[in-house]
Amino acid sequence: SKEIMENVLSMATEHSDNPDLRDRGYVYWRLLSSDPQAALAVVLGEKPAISDDTAQLEPSMLDLLVDNISTLSSIYHKPPEAFVQRNISPLGEEYNDDDDDEDDSEDEDEGEDEDDTDDEAEPNEDQSNQNGNGGTADLLDFGFDSSPASATKTKKRKTLQSVLAAGQGNGLRLDAQFYRKNGKVVLDMCFTNESSPLPLSKFAIQFNKNTFALAPANANINLMDSLIQGSSEEFSLPIIVNPKFANKGAPPSLTIQVAMKSMDTNQVVYFKLELPFYVLFQESGKVDKKPFVDSWQSIGDAKELSENVMVGLDSIDAVREKLDSHNIFHVHTRKRMMYFSLKTSGNITVLVSTTFADDNDSNCEVCIRSTQPLVLPFVLSAIKSLIL
Repeated sequence: SKEIMENVLSMATEHSDNPDLRDRGYVYWRLLSSDPQAALAVVLGEKPAISDDTAQLEPSMLDLLVDNISTLSSIYHKPPEAFVQRNISPLGEEYNDDDDDEDDSEDEDEGEDEDDTDDEAEPNEDQSNQNGNGGTADLLDFGFDSSPASATKTKKRKTLQSVLAAGQGNGLRLDAQFYRKNGKVVLDMCFTNESSPLPLSKFAIQFNKNTFALAPANANINLMDSLIQGSSEEFSLPIIVNPKFANKGAPPSLTIQVAMKSMDTNQVVYFKLELPFYVLFQESGKVDKKPFVDSWQSIGDAKELSENVMVGLDSIDAVREKLDSHNIFHVHTRKRMMYFSLKTSGNITVLVSTTFADDNDSNCEVCIRSTQPLVLPFVLSAIKSLIL
């Protein structure tokens, strides 16, 4: 009744010590006195469900968020270290410029040598930055940790290719490249939020039908941390061969069309990936000398492709090591001729012969044969890209 309502509002506004309750009482009183119908719509209107998610957080994380209630940590439910990492030197620790300069110089030289080796053995290894320690320089002496460990989430592999610019990605930049790891094909990706106002963390990805029937093993990409503006994170996506994605009847191509949706913004972007064909070379492609000779003669010249190739490596031995590291297995060497074998996805065996000029290690004739000649241009292109 009206009398009960007046008593309740009077108690809320005149006798309550709770400021929130008192302010709410004044709002309802003024609303009732000016427009009862509006008050009815407000009081009886549909209200969002109230849920408590405190039980979903670990007690230690909840205590940490409460201690940082006025920071971004309490908004994104992330520890402060997810946004800024600092390394404060212990009190009394002296800093020796000369010693560090010498150490940095030595580290830089060693880092360059290691990068060259890693490039040949594992093309997907991270390369050092221009700084000697491979990290981010503390130009203003704020005490930020410049070690490689602290830069893990923000650095981008130099060997990744830019496939999506921020202008086409609604603020998201994407760098990616195919590699072969532990006998499987993966797509290494680096996500960078350059200008999206919303944090990005979840994506769905799909390949269009392609020549080699490649597809993501899992369409869902869930990053470890939400990407706020200016942050990056790397992700390795396993790739499988799925016959449903075979583009039968289309001209063979190393280009793969990709669609990716941000589950945070519901926006879809499209881009293309170029497949390095050597990532499809299997670890079981080794052929012994006798079977190699027999197969080479039985295939004959009709299913052969050859080309003179300029070699950018230092020596014949360097060519052998580079090809071996990409599952192009050495079979035999005779004078300045080397023979290799490989097996592509689909268990197609390819035989390779390389002949170097007598007085020039930079000039080589590459000759390849296979019972499936359609793969020969792709194999030749892959070998050229490795030894150029």
